[in-house]
Amino acid sequence: MLLVLLLGVADFGRVFNASIVTESAARNSAETVAEIYLRNPPGPLTAPPVPPPNYYASLHDQAAKSLCTEMRTLPGVLYDETDQTCTGPIYAFVCVHDGADDKCAEAPGGFTTPPQGCSLTAPSNDQAAEDPNRRYVEVRVCYTFSPLYKSVVMPFVGYTASDIPIQRTRVFTVADY
Repeated sequence: MLLVLLLGVADFGRVFNASIVTESAARNSAETVAEIYLRNPPGPLTAPPVPPPNYYASLHDQAAKSLCTEMRTLPGVLYDETDQTCTGPIYAFVCVHDGADDKCAEAPGGFTTPPQGCSLTAPSNDQAAEDPNRRYVEVRVCYTFSPLYKSVVMPFVGYTASDIPIQRTRVFTVADY
């Protein structure tokens, strides 16, 4: 019984840490894309954007690299330093809300299928209902955490626990709009 209690306390700390890392990664990824967007906008700042080819794909790839770099320390995440990509129990969506991002419904490179338990939905880039002059970046991330007690203690007592999906959505406003 003491072992179960000890593992429960340890898992609480681990899931709390994973939650903070996931939230931080989502926010920093949104900030990174907003800064890149501001330094290299897809068109005049006062007109609707007319982006060059692959403009949004490159922004989404930058977001994915930022996410992978920040989340590489989480259990189950396999990080490739050469191209800053990762595989594992991570899934994400990125959307630049400016009315022109045509990649909002697609997960950025490297995130192919959502882990079990993740219920992320793709953001929509419908600027008609919003302020057309407000531009911002939205990043939605899901990380599936596998608790220690699931693999160490629970099989011996006949209980099967499930993984814990940690989902975060962060928005970062593009300044000067």
